[in-house]
Amino acid sequence: MAGAKRGGAADAGNLSETVLAAKSRLSAALAVLGPGLEGIALLVCCHLSGLEDAERQLGWPARSGKVVLGIALDRLAAHYGITPGCAAKTRRRVFEPDPK
Repeated sequence: MAGAKRGGAADAGNLSETVLAAKSRLSAALAVLGPGLEGIALLVCCHLSGLEDAERQLGWPARSGKVVLGIALDRLAAHYGITPGCAAKTRRRVFEPDPK
């Protein structure tokens, strides 16, 4: 157990830097989304709410979350340098045979 305590302060400092860096990245991503889109993105992507629950929590009409979440995810993809359709192309390449 004595070994577990050794370096504890250094580990805590490193953890604090990691947490602050993660918080900074999240804040930057939410800033890109803006106030109209950050709510649905946080609920679905971070809090793992379903679309129906997120719509209810935000007071939105049924089936509106899918469209708004799509817009939010497109903005996040652009923020992180992911081109639209990149995931679909990768999936197709990996799981579907090449058409001949």
